[in-house]
Amino acid sequence: MHADGFCVQLDVLKRFSFHRRVDTPAWLSRADWASGKVVSGNQRRVWTATGIALIWTLASIQSIDSLPAELRSGREIFSLDHLAVLVCAGLWAWAALEWIRWRTWGTSILELDHVPTDLGASWIARIQAPLELRNAERVQLKLTCVEHMRGKQNMGETKLLWEHAYALETHELKLGPIGIEIPVQFSIPADIPETLLDSRDRAIRWMLHARAPVSGLDYAATFDVPVFRAV
Repeated sequence: MHADGFCVQLDVLKRFSFHRRVDTPAWLSRADWASGKVVSGNQRRVWTATGIALIWTLASIQSIDSLPAELRSGREIFSLDHLAVLVCAGLWAWAALEWIRWRTWGTSILELDHVPTDLGASWIARIQAPLELRNAERVQLKLTCVEHMRGKQNMGETKLLWEHAYALETHELKLGPIGIEIPVQFSIPADIPETLLDSRDRAIRWMLHARAPVSGLDYAATFDVPVFRAV
C-alpha cells in the first residue's frame, strides 16, 4: 500500500516536472535573453577559433614535423603536407585576430525593448558599445536568420533563410552609459521560422551582426537574438 502510494506520488511529480518544462518559454532558457540584455559573442569566437586551430595542429603534427626535412631536400613540389601547414598557420592567424579584436573592443551589450522579439513586428533595440566607436565613419547592421542542419546525412550544412542590412552614419550614434549607443531597428517578416534550439535535426538562429570600419582593427560584434512567434 505504501509502495503504491509512493509510485503515484512519483508519477505526479514526473508529470508536474514535464509540464513545467513544456510550459516554460524557450527564451527563458538563457539568462541574458530573459533579462533583455544579450552579451556579444566576441569571447566565444576567440575560444572557437583557438579550439579549431588547436585541433588542426594536433591532426597535422606529422606534416609539421616533416616540413623542415622537405625544405632542406630542395624539392619544389607542393605537397599535401605543405597545404596542411599553410592551413594551420591561417587558423592560428584567425585565432590571433579574434583575440586581438576581443582585447581591443571587449564585449558589447544588446538591450532589447521587448522580450522575445516578435515575428511580423518592428524590432527596436540598442547596442551599448565602447566609447572608441565614436571615431567610426559608419556602423553596418545586419540581421540574419540561418538554419543549421544537425542530421547525420547533412550535418554542418547551413542555409540562409532571410537577411536585411543597413548602415548608420556617425551623427546617428549617441552617447550611452558605457560608451556609444547604437540604435537598432528592423522590420521582421511574419513568414520566417522562429528561433529553434532544442531540435535534434536542425537549429534556427537569428543573429545581429554589427561592424564598423575604424583605423586599426575594425569593430565587430555578433548577438544571438530571441525571435519567436507572438502567442
